[in-house]
Amino acid sequence: NGTSKGPSVYTTHGDDANGATTDVLLFMSDRAPVMRDDGDGVGSESDDATEWLPSSMDLWATALPLSSSGALDTPVRLTNVACQFNGIDLSEYSVDPATGGVILRIGADLHYLSAESIRDKLPTVVTR
Repeated sequence: NGTSKGPSVYTTHGDDANGATTDVLLFMSDRAPVMRDDGDGVGSESDDATEWLPSSMDLWATALPLSSSGALDTPVRLTNVACQFNGIDLSEYSVDPATGGVILRIGADLHYLSAESIRDKLPTVVTR
């Protein structure tokens, strides 16, 4: 059934004049959506994938629910360690409160994911 672990609330800070913020849930998971070919011969992650298959342990984010329904948006993969780090899984992560970036431990190495790169990967969501 897969593993999801390490949930953490992360607040993005907008770079616009009003400094809008958005809360997202960061978590690690070893599942990924099924790759689909829409007829162009190129498989891509499907936003409407109904099946998630085993993959490498990666960092994911999803906007926290803004309604009482409790439904979460489709998660966004923030890392792809299978491609970037020769398949070595993400072991743990920690949010740097000073910069808003995330420190990743992959194998014995530490890597940094900037707040800007996280914000760029997230879909536009309603801010507060």
